[in-house]
Amino acid sequence: MNGAAPSSRVDSIRRSLVSLKMPCALEILDATLRRIEQGQIDGIEALDELDT
Repeated sequence: MNGAAPSSRVDSIRRSLVSLKMPCALEILDATLRRIEQGQIDGIEALDELDT
């Protein structure tokens, strides 16, 4: 991911997680986005983490 994710996209992800009733994923979203931005994980790994 190049730079910070656009806030509208992050807001959309938050709404999706709420509607999918994934409160744990919602709690770790910000930390996961930071790890993507720092190059520690890629998008697929992030999705896997949000699912757990």
